[in-house]
Amino acid sequence: MGRRWRWGWWAGLMAIALIFTVGTAQAQIPVQPEGGEAPPALVNRLRDFDVETAPTATGFALWPAGPNLRHEVWYRIVGGDALFEQRLRVYKEQAPPRPIDELPPPTFQVDEIYSNRGTGWRYLGFEGDFFTYYFEGDHRRLGSADWGDAFAARARKVVYENGDRYEIFFEDQQSLDDYNDLMVEVVMLRRHRFPSPVL
Repeated sequence: MGRRWRWGWWAGLMAIALIFTVGTAQAQIPVQPEGGEAPPALVNRLRDFDVETAPTATGFALWPAGPNLRHEVWYRIVGGDALFEQRLRVYKEQAPPRPIDELPPPTFQVDEIYSNRGTGWRYLGFEGDFFTYYFEGDHRRLGSADWGDAFAARARKVVYENGDRYEIFFEDQQSLDDYNDLMVEVVMLRRHRFPSPVL
């Protein structure tokens, strides 16, 4: 009987561990550390777009398009010129885009950077299914404990043969003066990577 009890206890413990692991896996998507790596090159520039969101937008969402959903996403902070502290939060959700000004719950947040200083590239992984990626800019006045949402976001998209490059600009003043307080660059590579040239 003692042996049967020990086996039942062990099986129950493993079941609880499995449930916990599955329940938290979405929140534990690792962001690879900055190690001098950069995304593969985008090739053959096709067209440019300027996209400006509503003045109340606090973030910017992007997702793969077309029949082939294979993609990978890289991003970095390029810089910024702001009077206030800046924060970038990144979310990754396997779902269609949410309505404007609606972010996924915190369990889908995969990164948080407390600065607008330039960073190295960060990698969100290679996927074969549909995902939506959200980049949210926040600001905090010096001496304040509370973060406020950006008042607006503007994005520029450049389409290449093998992917897209986005420049995202956040504004931390209601007057919407310059859109340069927090600047982020995102690269979404589509389908398969182009092979590296043989040297």
